[in-house]
Amino acid sequence: MADTMRAARFEAATRRLDVVDVPVPVPGPTEVLVRVEACGIGLSDVHLLEGTLPGPLPVVTPGHESAGTVARVGALVPGWVQGDRVLMAGGRNCGTCRWCVRGRFEECEAFEIVGFSFDGAWAQYVVVP
Repeated sequence: MADTMRAARFEAATRRLDVVDVPVPVPGPTEVLVRVEACGIGLSDVHLLEGTLPGPLPVVTPGHESAGTVARVGALVPGWVQGDRVLMAGGRNCGTCRWCVRGRFEECEAFEIVGFSFDGAWAQYVVVP
């Protein structure tokens, strides 16, 4: 695997979307690196690009409707192996709010959306929990 990949990067201040070379992300211990094979364009992506649904990051790779193949597995990830085909969730729980610490992840108070709160799948690779 190469050290760099192509990714569509959106700059909020200028509302420019450019395809550029960036480093391939490295999964943390509880994450996997996925080789993106398909990613849709959702209405929230359109709103991000238009500026009507601003994200928290000044520069981000959009895309949260994605599928691909696991390329690397973090050391603490059970049940997934390289080569598994996956559909990715649209985000991740914060893990620290009062509901997450009680295991009620569906009630997370600070849910982070892929492509808004962290880099998404308009790229060759994406890291997901």
